[in-house]
Amino acid sequence: MGTGLSTDTSTVTPAPPPSSAGSTVASQGLSLAMALLSGPFYFQVLIARQPLTREYVDRVIEAVFAGMGPKAPTTAGG
Repeated sequence: MGTGLSTDTSTVTPAPPPSSAGSTVASQGLSLAMALLSGPFYFQVLIARQPLTREYVDRVIEAVFAGMGPKAPTTAGG
C-alpha cells in the first residue's frame, strides 16, 4: 500500500550555479529565509487549520528578520 506521496523527481530542476561567491551567500540567505517563512505559514494553514492573519504574518516575518539580522561581534573570552 502506498503512502500517497509521489517520489517522482522529474519536475525538480537544480538551481543554476552561482556566478560569484557573493551570490552564493545571498542565495543561501534567501533559501534559508524562504524555508523559515514558509514553515510556519504551511503549519498554520494545513496542520493547525487556522487562517493567516496579518498579525500572525507580521510576527513571523519580524521573528525571521530578527534572527537573520547581523550578529553582535563576540569577544575572545566570553
